[in-house]
Amino acid sequence: MSKVKASNGKVSGSIQDAINALKDEHVRLTREKANAESRKAEIEAQRNGLLLQPLTPGEIKAFMSELIDHRAETYLASLAKEDVFAKMAQPRRHLQGNGALTLADAENALGRAHANDPTEDRLLDGGFHLPLFYTQERFGGWAYFFLGGLMKEKLDEVLAASPSWPKDAAIVGDAASLQLRRQRIAEIDLAIVEIDKEIFGLAAQLDEISHQFSPKEVQPEESEEERERRFWAKRLNIDPKTEPERFEYEMKRQREYATRLAEDQRRAAPGSI
Repeated sequence: MSKVKASNGKVSGSIQDAINALKDEHVRLTREKANAESRKAEIEAQRNGLLLQPLTPGEIKAFMSELIDHRAETYLASLAKEDVFAKMAQPRRHLQGNGALTLADAENALGRAHANDPTEDRLLDGGFHLPLFYTQERFGGWAYFFLGGLMKEKLDEVLAASPSWPKDAAIVGDAASLQLRRQRIAEIDLAIVEIDKEIFGLAAQLDEISHQFSPKEVQPEESEEERERRFWAKRLNIDPKTEPERFEYEMKRQREYATRLAEDQRRAAPGSI
């Protein structure tokens, strides 16, 4: 800011008042930014404490049940890629790759091949490898998909046979405790996003005041969308110019996560439908 001087060489009172006001505002915003950063650090410590807190035996038991379900779901999702039906309908053959499954093939796989089977290119290994279900791994997700219910029923016996499992009392799966902890972590994640936006806004105001003292070329007014993108670029530490695809993907993912957390909170609020 160019200092306008009075005839006596001193800065005029109105200009000096404006300068002092800007300095006071800078001090206030700096203090608010420091307070926001302190609040963020405090709740980040709470979140990290929740994430690193060891699970109780009841929570471990609940987690094991969840893990069975998760692996079953992962297996089910993998079926879309493996396309078991396509492999059954067009099975592998000895000579020419794959070919449509015929009744003669089916009879052969069932061990009752027709005496006058006219098939020239028969099933590989007599159909032994026809994929009733996907079993790529020795004990992969298929076992959890087909036997998951039985596994969960047997959890008590499995844990009771473990020497380190507490024997002093009956321990039930504490899924409610896990869910409460996850809910609190989600609330903190959402709060951190909001504090980051507050810090970003305060930093922008501080920059604006700094420019008042050392004015640069006037920049066009920033739109809400541009401000939002600049916020996520800083928060994600990704340069949209050098990594545009990664930036767009991560920004979309983080926005959707924050939206989902907010929606979960709204549904969990008392009186919500």
